[in-house]
Amino acid sequence: MYRRDNGCVNILGIISIIIFSIISAFNGNFIPIIVLLIIITILWVGNVYIKLKNQGEKLNETVESRKKINTNNSKLIIFIIITSIGLIISTIFQSNKREYIRNKRNERNHIIQQMPKPKIIAASTEKKIVKEEFVWLNKIHFGYYFKLPNNFLQISDLTNDNFYLYADEELFLSLSIASDKLEENNLNINIEQYSNKLPEFAQNFNLNNKKNFDDFKLIDYEMSKLGNIKAIKITQTSRKVSGKDIEMKVVSYNLIAKSKYYNVTYSYPKDSIKYDTIFKKIEKSFEFKTK
Repeated sequence: MYRRDNGCVNILGIISIIIFSIISAFNGNFIPIIVLLIIITILWVGNVYIKLKNQGEKLNETVESRKKINTNNSKLIIFIIITSIGLIISTIFQSNKREYIRNKRNERNHIIQQMPKPKIIAASTEKKIVKEEFVWLNKIHFGYYFKLPNNFLQISDLTNDNFYLYADEELFLSLSIASDKLEENNLNINIEQYSNKLPEFAQNFNLNNKKNFDDFKLIDYEMSKLGNIKAIKITQTSRKVSGKDIEMKVVSYNLIAKSKYYNVTYSYPKDSIKYDTIFKKIEKSFEFKTK
């Protein structure tokens, strides 16, 4: 009973070793299965050797037969030794090769992780994005207010209750606001009444400016808005207005708000996308009292 149980345990142990070797081979570790094959080969060769030896003992005890058996035995032993050494060397070589490949892969991954990642920079143009270079200040006056960059300074010598002038003389930027009360017989007038007389209104406006600088040119006119109020927008150009022979773009808004006529005019070097964007922001900031 003991021997039968002991045999079962040995068989289960062998099966477990075989299964473990196969699983290790699937996971990339071939050493256990190679060792197992070596052991099986050695046992098989030993078994063959024992059988041959038993058969040799049964042969006639002649000198020639003994020489033949000894020669066969020597060849078999040499074959076992060479095979075992070859398998061991092959196992060691494969193990070292796998270790070398694994180390190289880890080294490459480490180098890739240490490489600086490229920075993606979004392209932009002056037309699309204008960098905020100024601090914007609120300008509050009786009847209206607006925002203006802090580089615009009020020109006190040319300013009074009905006229305000702001300028950045170094950049050739200016903004003026002129106002005048409507006469009693014109209190019900609004700027939209001139919408069907825009060409005549614009031409007369341009002629008045020519009295100051004779190179004023009328470029465009339209009904528009300045902040929250509808206005007649007139666009002109002039070089002499800059005092430095720089072609300037001059934009004027003419409007009526709370019984007052307003003329808001700004100028800057023509074709400057940056300053055009700044003045567009100034336009939107205007808020006139209507009640």
